[in-house]
Amino acid sequence: MLIAIGIWIALAMDYPRGPIFGWTPSSPMAAPESAPDSTTTGELALAPDATGEIEQAPMQDYAAECFRALRERNPRGRMVRMTANRLAIRCSAIVETDDGSERWLFDWRDSTSDFRHEGELRWPEQWPPQLPETGIDPSESAPERLAAIMAAAREIWPESDRADWLYEIIWLPEPYSRPLVFVSFDDRREGADANAALTVIFDGTEQLGDADTERADALYPLTRFELREDHNFKGPLYESTALAEAAVSLEGDPAAADPHPLAANAEHCMYWLHAVNTGSRVLRVAIDAKQCFLVLENSGQRDDYYLLTASGSAEYTEHASLILEPLPTPNLLLDRSRLSSARVRERLRQAISQADPGASVDRLAIAWVAGAMIWQFDARSDGARKLIYLDESGNEIAPPEEFPLSVHEREQGFAQTRPALPFVSESL
Repeated sequence: MLIAIGIWIALAMDYPRGPIFGWTPSSPMAAPESAPDSTTTGELALAPDATGEIEQAPMQDYAAECFRALRERNPRGRMVRMTANRLAIRCSAIVETDDGSERWLFDWRDSTSDFRHEGELRWPEQWPPQLPETGIDPSESAPERLAAIMAAAREIWPESDRADWLYEIIWLPEPYSRPLVFVSFDDRREGADANAALTVIFDGTEQLGDADTERADALYPLTRFELREDHNFKGPLYESTALAEAAVSLEGDPAAADPHPLAANAEHCMYWLHAVNTGSRVLRVAIDAKQCFLVLENSGQRDDYYLLTASGSAEYTEHASLILEPLPTPNLLLDRSRLSSARVRERLRQAISQADPGASVDRLAIAWVAGAMIWQFDARSDGARKLIYLDESGNEIAPPEEFPLSVHEREQGFAQTRPALPFVSESL
């Protein structure tokens, strides 16, 4: 079945992780190194048995913990896919970025990393443009429901001839328009191909018949982050929004060596944006000719935002926590997958074309504002200052009522928009 291809490719997916935070604020740190290997899985990490092998929690227990963590991390919006991969020790979901946004993200973790919001996704083109009314109801991932489904699935194949692999709850379009449960075992029967899967699909607590199983399997989706390359999978694909936009970006363009100071420093800033604390939400990115400024969430504490500054690609500094009122609630703020050096160059050229003749654009900032990614460019000419604002597609827009910045950035010459975010220490 098509799902078997997706399972094997998903097993091979791997990514680096960012550093762990625990040093004193405002201390300069070297660039992050690779994380040490780990076999821990949070609350489900178990001790080795007598043979030295790591004992694994049962599929239903692993899935229950995985799905609980996904909902805790993504409390808003509809979920349309939840996957617990027992063999790869991988946990992932496709979830709405915010209540009613109709924009989707891919979130995942494995045994060696924290959760990572990989970026926005586009609805599969093969599917009708129908959206789920409620997505996956929390009752679908209740521990007792998982245990009952797993018990029914295990009765189909002998215990000695298979091993737990996947438990997936996936919302599928017509003719279903509801979540189905895919349970897959590693087929270890004599003569079975390597990485072969034994898969059963449930609608509620009822096993699908052969015809419905074939239809559901044909609708089974993957994300580009799991697939990486098209290979042999020809089913529905949740495409990366950033990749779908690549046709209009400037990756590999002849102006890649743009000498503009902001374009040059963007190379360093985009490195830090993608290398540091990759699992958290990002509120603001700002660049001048010498420094990069990131306002992002602490990977170890939800709703704790702080400022990180960096010069070049060698060192960075963490500042104290910032006061945000109110706290941003969506699951995803700035989508780092849609921010690259090429995209910065593209927007910079657009801003320069909107500036007065001879004006110098010496600062830029990107912020999450009322559910959207807004670009701000600071242009100066003969002492006059003009702020140019672009939406996420590069269209010029009127100045937003609010555009957040930290008090430190304000002191570094960035436009004094509001709200200005003070450090926690300043309020004591």
